[in-house]
Amino acid sequence: MPSSGIIDLAIGLIFVFAVTAALSSAVTELVARLLGLRGAYLLTGLRELVDGGNVSTDLGQAQTAYLEMRDMVRGTKVPRSRRR
Repeated sequence: MPSSGIIDLAIGLIFVFAVTAALSSAVTELVARLLGLRGAYLLTGLRELVDGGNVSTDLGQAQTAYLEMRDMVRGTKVPRSRRR
């Protein structure tokens, strides 16, 4: 069966790009897990959805923010930002 150089080149390039994408994705995921960026981005996204506007996330305050949000959802406590 005759082989076409263009088809072989296309298959080779697709393979190389697929492997490169998989490796870069794995490295990015590893770095994000080690630095704790996934949690920070998730918390920032959730706070932006709930609070709206500009939101900054300090991971040192993450537990306090979580407890306040949990209490607010349960209806047991008024959040600090809403107190008068």
